[in-house]
Amino acid sequence: MAKTRYKGVYKDKNGVIFYQAELGIDKITGKRIQKKGRKTKLGKPFTNLKEAHDEMIRVQTEYNQSDGISDYNMTFERFINSEYKIAYFAGKESSTRLNADVNFRQLVERFSNKKLLNLTVRDVEAYRLYLINESGKKQSYARQIWNRLRLALDYAVRMGYMESNPCRKTEGVTLGKQFADFWTFEEFQKIINVIDTSKYIDRRNFVMIWLMYFTGVRVHEGCALLWKDIDFKEKRLRVNKTLEMWRDEDGHHHFRVKNTTKTPAGMRWIELDEITLDYLKNWKEIQAGGQEDDYIFQTYDGCAYRWTVAGAIKKYAKLAGVKNVSGKALRHSHASYLINVLQKDVLYVARRLGHTNPSITLRHYAHWFNGQGISISDDLTANMMAFGLAGLDKK
Repeated sequence: MAKTRYKGVYKDKNGVIFYQAELGIDKITGKRIQKKGRKTKLGKPFTNLKEAHDEMIRVQTEYNQSDGISDYNMTFERFINSEYKIAYFAGKESSTRLNADVNFRQLVERFSNKKLLNLTVRDVEAYRLYLINESGKKQSYARQIWNRLRLALDYAVRMGYMESNPCRKTEGVTLGKQFADFWTFEEFQKIINVIDTSKYIDRRNFVMIWLMYFTGVRVHEGCALLWKDIDFKEKRLRVNKTLEMWRDEDGHHHFRVKNTTKTPAGMRWIELDEITLDYLKNWKEIQAGGQEDDYIFQTYDGCAYRWTVAGAIKKYAKLAGVKNVSGKALRHSHASYLINVLQKDVLYVARRLGHTNPSITLRHYAHWFNGQGISISDDLTANMMAFGLAGLDKK
């Protein structure tokens, strides 16, 4: 390691800056205490030597103020709520914070008053096996919770509360082979044929499910759509925002539009077929509102959200006798329709779904692909007409 002009601050052979501080002798264990760090208190790598030096001084000061005794009584719950969440949430989107907070509550429920220093490999391994075998959670969700725990304990090590992370001594939660849940075209036809479009809410739900199935928009993209996003003349739909939920200090939920999509590639135009345009025109005429700045799928108290979509899917799936799926499955269903029914190629599917790279499309849907394709509007219209799907909102 290369010395620098700051005592205790070095650069490794790759030029990465770090500090190594001598903190003295632990009054309980009698062991020499050294602290090495490569990141700030917020977990970001040092960008310059002074930053590393300032962090080293902060660590030394905190240790001296504790009279040379580390916080041996730091519990998992206090660590998560008083330190880790503050660092983790820094700079994160509100939707990300909400999702992570659910996982943190689950972890605290499990380990609560367990002292960090007493957390063993057996403790975390038991929890890993519980997530996989007993929790009843999907493997992808179990993996998400496990990764939250692993990263939290990494931070605890960096902050000096633990000597090592027990999660790093076990295996992870693997995803295995994943296949997207979706409705086949036949299942979709059963769904839309049980919806009574003479009722206002059911009419809205009909158009909502239809549009998401035949465009593949993400649920939060679909819920954020305004009437001005529909270009009836050019026969296309603009996707340029998402609807997100945030929680105020009193714990109340609110909604707001974020003028970005999940990725830059998500900012796109999606061409629409004649039948979908007809359903949208008819819905706009009878919708309470129907102005350019109104949500297409607005509710009595504002806007539709993911649970609006999930509730509608559950209701009609039960009536039609088909499997209940998530709102995200409508997006997968659209991909299945493009690939299996219309036989579109990977580049077209990736562009229409707003994927950053076709490799993402292949990772999810490689087992479906066959055929080639360029345009879709005429194909969509012809296919829907052939199956008698036009005019269903007038029955």
